[in-house]
Amino acid sequence: MDRHLLTTQPGNDLNNGCDFVVELVGGIEPARSFIQRSLAAGKHVVTANKALLALDGFGLMKVAEMQKVCTGFEASV
Repeated sequence: MDRHLLTTQPGNDLNNGCDFVVELVGGIEPARSFIQRSLAAGKHVVTANKALLALDGFGLMKVAEMQKVCTGFEASV
């Protein structure tokens, strides 16, 4: 069963049965908090947020590793 959800209130929708989250907010906050909550909830995360990855990419990847989920972050421009 395919489930798709587009939301403007991401904190409220992490328990909707989705397998992964695509972060398109950009910038540092609230994107970092959203990604951290997603990873903590056991969701795989995909982002093209270069600013956040430069600042805290290793920390986010460590959280993902501990939760046994993946982070995807390569994008082309």
